[in-house]
Amino acid sequence: MIASSRPVQAGRVREVAVMILNPTRCGSRVGITERGNKKMRVFKVAAIQTHTVIGDAEGNVAKGIEGLKEAAVQGAKVACLPELFNTGYIIESHHLYSQSESIDGPVINKLQKFAADNEMIIIAPIAERGDVTGVVYNTAVLIDEKGEVLGSARKNYRWGVEKLSYREGKGYPVFSTSVGKIGILICYDAEMPEPARLLALQSAELVFVPSCWSKKGETRWDIQLPARALDNLYFVVGVNIVGENNCGKSKIISPRGRVMAEASRENEAVLTTRIGLDEVVEARREIPYYTDFRPETFYKLDRGEQNDLY
Repeated sequence: MIASSRPVQAGRVREVAVMILNPTRCGSRVGITERGNKKMRVFKVAAIQTHTVIGDAEGNVAKGIEGLKEAAVQGAKVACLPELFNTGYIIESHHLYSQSESIDGPVINKLQKFAADNEMIIIAPIAERGDVTGVVYNTAVLIDEKGEVLGSARKNYRWGVEKLSYREGKGYPVFSTSVGKIGILICYDAEMPEPARLLALQSAELVFVPSCWSKKGETRWDIQLPARALDNLYFVVGVNIVGENNCGKSKIISPRGRVMAEASRENEAVLTTRIGLDEVVEARREIPYYTDFRPETFYKLDRGEQNDLY
């Protein structure tokens, strides 16, 4: 099930702010541990950091599955692969379409079986072949632990020449899963503060950022991901690639913006960390960003009119 991506109206923001302070409890697949007198929803997340090779879809997929196997051995409940994990970062349109495939294609089918066999939720970013011939989306598919496709998120903001090869997505869905509410921002989407906030206003508790992030942009990677976590008081898992001038450093970040774990800059890795989603609730009670949020000061969302400040 995908939560509605309809824009939140200004008149409902206070209601939404109260709602996200007390997110709905999730299913029995989530581990429960004690912290003091409180029970915490606790599980492991995994970032699969690989070196993808353009044109070697078979090798890339095999490497991704090996990473998922290692994540399963380490006890991960949710695992995310990097952006365009099957094709590599292809931007030449004449090669792209032949490498793309539909969501019901063989790559996702293979991952569905793995998810079901290992009771793991998987975020699988692929070059998605659209219904119209020649159209390709940069897409992340979310598969639940039963092997069912819950839905997908398409990259909205396309970096540079990506605009010539990929069709833009529309909206930022949040997915209700057995572990909590999950959002996805693909690479450049995370450089804009608004998409991250839109996910938060739909009660996201855990946001994955599958990416192909360059060494040139490494400082932004190090600053923006913790900033998105702190700005919105949710967990962020950045999943990057290595090689070909990419900066690696996949990382798992707490709702207070603390980097809990970080992978190597140069080497492939399976990065896992145990998180407790009730820390999202604690952070939002401690830091009143949502109860104090006043969208009317910068945009009249209910009428779609700008005021003098914009």
